[in-house]
Amino acid sequence: MDCNCKDLESSHTNFECKCGVYRQRFPDCQCESESVSDNSPGIVQDEEWLVRSLYNANVLEDGCVTTAYIRGLIGDKGLSVDRLDHSSDIQLRTRELQHPLPQNQVLFVAAQCSKVRDLNIDQKRLFCIYDTASRERPEHAEICQNVDKPTGEGSKKLMMKIAEQLAEVFSEANETPSACIEDFGD
Repeated sequence: MDCNCKDLESSHTNFECKCGVYRQRFPDCQCESESVSDNSPGIVQDEEWLVRSLYNANVLEDGCVTTAYIRGLIGDKGLSVDRLDHSSDIQLRTRELQHPLPQNQVLFVAAQCSKVRDLNIDQKRLFCIYDTASRERPEHAEICQNVDKPTGEGSKKLMMKIAEQLAEVFSEANETPSACIEDFGD
């Protein structure tokens, strides 16, 4: 049986290594050109803003997200984000504040989709962005690493370099998603 992008998404919805499977079966972001979820408002467009919630413990004093935090999420797992065009500050804050950790403040960082898609290493695009919406979260998307995780000597350093590039396209952390975009500018 042939597997298409939508089949892969429905069979790997909560699978830890979903991005690794996308990379193996559909290299070079092939699944970006179609909707991979029946619950999705459509493919993720370049001009859209992607928002990630995080705790203040994952933010540096200057408001930037830590590279180590990003490094822990990319690779095979992927970085779960929300599409701001299909959500609101109230929706996102309400959902995130339902499960706060003691001593931690919920914050948000944002990146424009085109900036994430423009990241590359050795002229190979680093990240794909899939519209992985669910019934409960129609605004959900996933940033998946498009290059295989390096192995051997220097692999940790290379993964940190990849994570650093992604961390740099995100805004400073703010209390609301829309404030990230206002502070970030165009």
